[in-house]
Amino acid sequence: MIQQTRNLILSITNQKLTITWVKAHVGIVGNERADQLAKEATTAPTTIDTIQIPNSLLRKDLKDVSLKLWQQQWDTSPTGRRTHNYIPKVSTKMSVNSSINYFLTGHGPFPSYLNRFNIKETDKCICGDIGSPDHYLLIAH
Repeated sequence: MIQQTRNLILSITNQKLTITWVKAHVGIVGNERADQLAKEATTAPTTIDTIQIPNSLLRKDLKDVSLKLWQQQWDTSPTGRRTHNYIPKVSTKMSVNSSINYFLTGHGPFPSYLNRFNIKETDKCICGDIGSPDHYLLIAH
């Protein structure tokens, strides 16, 4: 959030900007003024009427926003692309057993994976092809 605020300020002005932490209540004028304004904002009477929102609607809205952000991250992340190819849409309802997890991530007892970490001397299957998760799914032995 701090970085986003800094970037927003920099996009508005060409001034050099540094954001640093300062110890509270030590007489720094700008910091003392910010504290005063923050306190006034929390104690000042408000003229805005509050609207009662049912908890269920609030939970639904928060879940929708969270899923949308999660989906955006999932779509743009540089990692997990193999899994993304099989499961492009995020969900809170999916359950995966260890065998499916091995296949989706490629992190399992596959020669291609074991060879990558020098646990197995070759990345080949007994048939001679590369022993990847897709190989074991698509090729009948």
